[in-house]
Amino acid sequence: MENRSQLCNETFVLKKEGYDPFLDYMKGWAILSVVLLHAIVSPHWAYFMLQAVPIFLLIQVFHSYKKGLENCRVFNFAKIWQRILYPFFKVQFFLLCFYIVTSLGNVGGVLKKFVIDGGLGPGSYYPWLYVQFALLLPFLARYLKDKSVMTVGWTLLLLSVASEIFFCLIHIHDGIWRLLCVRYIYLCFLGLMWVSESGVKMTKVKLLLILVSFVSITLLVYFDVNLEPLFLSSESTRWYKFHWFTYYWPAFAVPQMLWWLWKHSSCAINHLFCVMGKYSWEIFLVQMAVFAVFYRVAGLIINQFGERTGMIVQALCIFPSIVPVLMYAHYKQKEK
Repeated sequence: MENRSQLCNETFVLKKEGYDPFLDYMKGWAILSVVLLHAIVSPHWAYFMLQAVPIFLLIQVFHSYKKGLENCRVFNFAKIWQRILYPFFKVQFFLLCFYIVTSLGNVGGVLKKFVIDGGLGPGSYYPWLYVQFALLLPFLARYLKDKSVMTVGWTLLLLSVASEIFFCLIHIHDGIWRLLCVRYIYLCFLGLMWVSESGVKMTKVKLLLILVSFVSITLLVYFDVNLEPLFLSSESTRWYKFHWFTYYWPAFAVPQMLWWLWKHSSCAINHLFCVMGKYSWEIFLVQMAVFAVFYRVAGLIINQFGERTGMIVQALCIFPSIVPVLMYAHYKQKEK
């Protein structure tokens, strides 16, 4: 086993051609993080589990740009509809019917929540982020393809800073901010760095940026630092932990740690995470339905059996969120 001190000198390598299992491994870790976040509420998830959405978006950027900005594929609505939106809408239709039936006549409240939140269930905002990124990435590639990587970085940094100040000043509604991809736009540059370096080589500059992100996340999560009007705070949005200066952590540190685990874990564990990564969208949709139903009946469970029982049942929702998809994946593998 290599010395742990070599971690900072090791590059996590990403393939630009063919299948790369490490990308699925990262997606598997990210989707498990999503499920754990919705099952067990804890501020201590901030450094790892809370980074799941940035990791998913970084991987999306990498796939879009890995063959060069000039070869970035145009927005394919038919593919996104078939793979992303159509399954999402089917789950939303089921949840909408379930919520209306159990609303005790408060249909208006259910419909209002459905519209404001972009859907029902935890994570219902993510498909809208994915679609916005799918639209945005080819547009950015068209106008930035002749620019250097650092020029792209400065451009997206200024855009991130300016947009957040603007939305601070106009007091944007939390529901709208939740559905906008603008808070994640700087990830387009960091994902492009993955492409330009075929991974990330740790340097002193990157270590300093990781430290900046780590300190920032700590201050935002544990000390609730108010940085308005420069950055949206907890008084304005539930998404106050996500800013451009926090993204060096998921872009550089988290993948580096996952790369080390990938290199030193057993084949069985790596395979399990790869399978979860391949079926991460299916797991996402199942957990959305499972937790949405649980949240609907949580009050009844707590009233009848107590808050501790409610927390235990919520934690147990991890299994129906993941196990059925793994069984389906096993069945599909046996068919081949």
